[in-house]
Amino acid sequence: METFKYIFVCLAASILAVSCTKTEEPYSGGSGEIRFATADENIWTRGMPVTSNAEIPDMGVFAYYTGNGTANNWIAQGASATPNFMNNVQIDHAGGVWSYDDIKHWPEAADANVSFFAYSPYATAANGITMNASTGIPSITYTVPSNCSDQPDLMVSALLKDRNRVNNGSSPVNFQLGHALTCIGFKASGNGEQITKITAKGVKTSGVLTVAEDGTPSWNTSASGSGNFEATVDDGVYLGALAQLVNTGGGYLMMIPQTLGTEAMITVELNSGRSFDFDLSGITWQAGKFINYNLSITPEAALLLTPEKIVLPAAGGFSQFEVIVENGSALDWTIGIDNSGFMICDNLTDIRNWASGATAAADVRNTDNSTPGQQFTGTGTKTLYVWKPTANTSTTAEVTGTISNVIDPTGVSINVIQLPNYAMATVRDNGYMSGEYIGAFWKANQRGERIIRIPVTNAVRAGEWDASVYWLGDGWKAGDIVFSTEDSDDEGINFSNAAIEHPADMNTNDALYRLSDYYSSASGTAVSGAGNYIQFRIGLSTLYSPTTVRPARYALVVLRYGTPRKYHAIFIRQGDDPDYVMSPGDDGLPRTVAARFSPYNTTASNLTDYEELVDVGPGYNNTVFTDYPSQAGAFFQWANDGNPVAYNPRYPLKPVIWEEALTGQYWITVSSAQESCPPGYHRPSDGITNWAAANTTTTGIESSEIRQSLYSNPTLENSFSATNFKWGFYADGYFDRRDHNNPSVTSPHEGWSAMKAGTAVSWNSKDVAYIGTLVFNPTTGSSHENASIFIPAAGSRHVDTGALIEGGEGALFLSSSAPNTTEMWYFVGTEGISFQLNSSRTNGLSLRCVRNQ
Repeated sequence: METFKYIFVCLAASILAVSCTKTEEPYSGGSGEIRFATADENIWTRGMPVTSNAEIPDMGVFAYYTGNGTANNWIAQGASATPNFMNNVQIDHAGGVWSYDDIKHWPEAADANVSFFAYSPYATAANGITMNASTGIPSITYTVPSNCSDQPDLMVSALLKDRNRVNNGSSPVNFQLGHALTCIGFKASGNGEQITKITAKGVKTSGVLTVAEDGTPSWNTSASGSGNFEATVDDGVYLGALAQLVNTGGGYLMMIPQTLGTEAMITVELNSGRSFDFDLSGITWQAGKFINYNLSITPEAALLLTPEKIVLPAAGGFSQFEVIVENGSALDWTIGIDNSGFMICDNLTDIRNWASGATAAADVRNTDNSTPGQQFTGTGTKTLYVWKPTANTSTTAEVTGTISNVIDPTGVSINVIQLPNYAMATVRDNGYMSGEYIGAFWKANQRGERIIRIPVTNAVRAGEWDASVYWLGDGWKAGDIVFSTEDSDDEGINFSNAAIEHPADMNTNDALYRLSDYYSSASGTAVSGAGNYIQFRIGLSTLYSPTTVRPARYALVVLRYGTPRKYHAIFIRQGDDPDYVMSPGDDGLPRTVAARFSPYNTTASNLTDYEELVDVGPGYNNTVFTDYPSQAGAFFQWANDGNPVAYNPRYPLKPVIWEEALTGQYWITVSSAQESCPPGYHRPSDGITNWAAANTTTTGIESSEIRQSLYSNPTLENSFSATNFKWGFYADGYFDRRDHNNPSVTSPHEGWSAMKAGTAVSWNSKDVAYIGTLVFNPTTGSSHENASIFIPAAGSRHVDTGALIEGGEGALFLSSSAPNTTEMWYFVGTEGISFQLNSSRTNGLSLRCVRNQ
């Protein structure tokens, strides 16, 4: 029996139920009948993926009535709530109609709170599903049926919280059902043989499933034993050169998500008597994924090429790929690419030297001193590099090629693409997704992973996608930015439950979570629906040595997605020294007072999660920078007897009355004794002294560090078009490793919001970090083209109560300028536009400092 390590291609198929189907007519009396629906989307049922909601046989529903009013909603009562309203009620499905016995009606109260959870199919002894209901969302014990065709597609819903006859109305309670298992299928190519049996061996046979409120499944298989499961193989399928499915109908394996142990394998038996063991140890099966194992079985070396797709930048570059020998053959193999512009090489050192300019392209050699070409011959499993030393000058046409096995060119292959030399505006403005990840940040001495995770909420974002380097500024070379579609090894990341997450501190664990390979891109296929994501990691392969002229280096990653194709730019920055965004002399405008902004907000060194007021003491400056650019830091009043007052940037658990500044002791101009920034820095000036000056003279504009440093088009108006502002999340090693499904928090002030839902991480601590405004330099050819800083939307603190206002909605920070003796100018960045405003000096704002010249 032949044994070998098997690497596979994973086809994403995480499918959710999202839209309504026809149901019974609404109840005409009382408070209204409670009706149910799921979606008409792609659903898997027993042992088979299908494409019709009609295949869902039934579901079980739990409903919890927790009382009336906000004091009795799910947040307040959910942990102790029991399914007192509906306890595992079976909802039957026939012809698009969902029905059940003993009809329930909505409670009469308009503010009643009824929360719902559903799963499918309904638990029976035959399908291995057992419900465990006590308080909160029930857990599910599942034992995988031994017969493949009996294995159900176990699905669970998100919790539908606090529904009533008013907010749900006459509509059905519409569950979004997500897949909790891993669907395993098989494709194979060969030389005329027939597969007679496929067996998954050494995999977990049972587990306990817990479901988060957003429907995210988590499996515990620690008490489970291991067993074998046989897939149903189609009769009469003889293997040819083209890969084909060998299990259809009820032949797909529905397995418990797990990280496979050392004994895990897939055994393939042929009618010739030959058999193969494919080693699966260490591979992770994830919930909601559809995995096709692609088997290549020939008398010659059986090869697998990975990844499926490689994208190179228009300027030229290289990428790693793998040739994996699957049957232990010692025979030679030959890999080729069908485009003379691309070359294949096995010498990473020479290619890296070419990228850095130390070696000419003509001098790059393979490790055996041969010249790289369109083909490479070797034996065994090997890492190779596809290389394109010349540029693509077209602004619209891709340069393409296909890497394949020369002996079997119709088998598994890799598509290679060199990007067109797109116009910058095409990438920065065509399809930009506001409110998603817009940038990634590393300190100069960091290289660790940054996680980009963008929900595929609708069909506009669905389909094939790829992410790659589009533009490199000064200081970069090809191969410095690398990608991976594998999940992080950090087990403290969960993206679904802030109460239990404990991701690594990337300021101290950078070396543990670096990407060690040289893949030039990430790619995949996204399915629309709640819970589905475009997700990949970005890492750096080199550190950066900042200089006075270049404190940081900048690049752009382009995410191409959807049909028709759209483009989303992700601004890359490595370097934590203060730097210009708009540098002096940019675009001919007077930027003589442009300043170098710190990439961090300011905070107080003794700020804690438990103190509302930090006592700074007379003449004592305890301000420091935050650890990450996305963190809000402390809030500061304009001044208080020459001493700023820092407050904990969390929504207050109790009212806090801010001390009013004493009359006559407001700052009119900044002096060293009054400065609230760390040593060597100062609050940025706005320059304008009154409204009249703002609208009749350029004096204020020309002396504004904020406007000359940040705005691409400073004018005499106080409001500016956001042409060089992007709104979204920042992958800085902190925000991107945490759950940002924070709850919305109500403000005590009518007409104002306190914290917008889904915009913050660690939102109940001093380390809260927010969505925000990324400011970039749009000037082509500028010495700081695409330079960027990120300003978190920390909101403000109200003087009367200390209450948070507009957290997650407004990126605000203080200036050192004022229109009069009681107000101050401050910067505002929002999702729509950015501008300067004046406000009472007693309100609390964030502080972003500039370095002294």
